[in-house]
Amino acid sequence: MWLDLDTIFGPEGGGSRPAVRPVPEDLPPDWHFEWDERAAIMEYEGGLPRERAEFLALLDIGARMRGEARPMELGAES
Repeated sequence: MWLDLDTIFGPEGGGSRPAVRPVPEDLPPDWHFEWDERAAIMEYEGGLPRERAEFLALLDIGARMRGEARPMELGAES
């Protein structure tokens, strides 16, 4: 089974809003694990509410799956 990232996260990353709202249940198991860990870190270490942490973690995982720069790294200095 192929996972169509364009359908989940929007066509060619060309917009800030996804074509359909992605849900963690759509992620393959290894990516779901990464998402869950990322959300937990954002909630615990970052002090974010769980819902916000899950949303931001999903954006981060989506970018990683597409091989794009991660949203959290865009403002980082080299």
